[in-house]
Amino acid sequence: MKVNCYINDIYYNLLSNDSRYLILFGGSGSGKSIFAVQKILIRCLNEPGHRILVVRKIANTIQNSVFKAFGDLIADYNVSNLVTANKTNLSYHFNNGSEILTTGLDDVEKLKSIQGITSIWIEEATELDKTDFDQLDLRLRGETESYKQFIITFNPIDETHWIKAELFDKELDNRTICHSTYLDNKFIDEEYIKLLTERIAGDENLYRIYVKGEWGRIKTGAEFYSSFKFNKHVRPIENDESGTYHISYDQNVVPYISCTIAQISKEDEKYILKFIDEIALSNPRNKTECLCDEFLTRYTDTQRIFYYGDASGKKRDTRSQYNDYDIVERKFKRFLSNTSNRVPYSNPSVTKRRDFINRIFDNRYPIEVIIDPKCKHLIADLESVKEDIDGTKLKKKVLDKVTGQSYEQFGHFSDCFDYQTVTVFKSFFDNMQYIK
Repeated sequence: MKVNCYINDIYYNLLSNDSRYLILFGGSGSGKSIFAVQKILIRCLNEPGHRILVVRKIANTIQNSVFKAFGDLIADYNVSNLVTANKTNLSYHFNNGSEILTTGLDDVEKLKSIQGITSIWIEEATELDKTDFDQLDLRLRGETESYKQFIITFNPIDETHWIKAELFDKELDNRTICHSTYLDNKFIDEEYIKLLTERIAGDENLYRIYVKGEWGRIKTGAEFYSSFKFNKHVRPIENDESGTYHISYDQNVVPYISCTIAQISKEDEKYILKFIDEIALSNPRNKTECLCDEFLTRYTDTQRIFYYGDASGKKRDTRSQYNDYDIVERKFKRFLSNTSNRVPYSNPSVTKRRDFINRIFDNRYPIEVIIDPKCKHLIADLESVKEDIDGTKLKKKVLDKVTGQSYEQFGHFSDCFDYQTVTVFKSFFDNMQYIK
């Protein structure tokens, strides 16, 4: 049996890859899922005794997706005489004792009954919760004659997803990541390419995800920051080395305490507000004092600081006997002047600041906002926060299944962004009703 000619060049060397985590991500039509099917089928045909588990979040999506994909490839490779399909439990059994089993993670009891797994393929991995993955990770343990591997395939539809945080941003020794797009698939047909590239050409976010295969966030309507555009407002920024920093705080402590770090300049008649960095500290470092210490560790060239934030931080005590801005004043004392404290006495109207900031994004003022790609939480907020029925931010709460705590998933960094932007450009904000 010769099947190598059917494998795209970008994946060919991955046939022998034995990393515990083989992550295949990118745009639509890149052939990543087909390669996962190819690799698993080749292993089962050539390595006796496998029990490879294929999972999706919802069980009823399996028959017409991954199960069918294996059946099609078995027929294409003309190896039907070596494999028996069980259409009742959606599995394949090989003459040499290997098996391909499938399950949905909505069927917990079925998952518990599956033992002796030698590898796992997670298709559409962004459908899974972190707890789902942790359960699978626990089941792929122990010694075996051949390597144990997770194959993880998905489109990068959500930069805030746990996959990005756990499998990309953390240092993992036993990991291989392969990024691909339709350009890497030599078997793709021209009609699909045309459909893919032309149909969503007008939506820069969908184009970013499904054509370029880059991390993004699918828009579903009612975005609070409706005029924010990644391609327009996000690009790398160099520290201007002035030693002057504008820091904006949000004192919520779950899932983290947060601040944005910005610099401001003026070119001709235009103001440039540059968000160069952000800090998010989770428990046990989710304290204002730790946030200030982290800033000073990162920015040793600091000469001058201006700070902004939630007005309620003047009253609230998040983790100390002092209010939050007392701590800021103490930690940054040598960098402050009489004009450094720019926290308002009361927070401005949410709906008015929504309209104001969207007008900035629409170039209605001589103001340009640039955000560095490293500000991942801020960008996620600007792409994800929804508008509630009263025009304010819809701050939906989610439950941490481990700690039992409920918290607002989005909105903390965009609040930092709002407080600073409105305060810096207060004269424009106060007179917004006169802007055409």
